[in-house]
Amino acid sequence: MIRREKLLNDGTRGHKQIEFRVCGMPDGVKDSHIVQHARPGRAFKDEVVDEALERMSQELEKKFPAWEFRLVELGPARFNFVWAGRRT
Repeated sequence: MIRREKLLNDGTRGHKQIEFRVCGMPDGVKDSHIVQHARPGRAFKDEVVDEALERMSQELEKKFPAWEFRLVELGPARFNFVWAGRRT
C-alpha cells in the first residue's frame, strides 16, 4: 500500500500529493488526470488541499461553462470530477 500521508512538525497529517481526475466527459473530450506532488521532505496541509480543490473547480467552471460535474472524494487529497450532464 502506498503511503500518501506524512506527519508534519506540528503533529498534524499532511499529504504527499493531491490527485484530481476528470472523467466521463462526452463529445470526444479525453479524461484527464492531474497530480500535484509536494517537494521532497514536504507535505500539503489540509488548507492547501482545499485551495487546490477550489482552484480546480473554478478551472472546470471556466473551461466547460455548459457542463455540470459531480465531485466524488476517493480519499484524503484524492478527488474525481465526474461529468453529470449539461446545464439547463
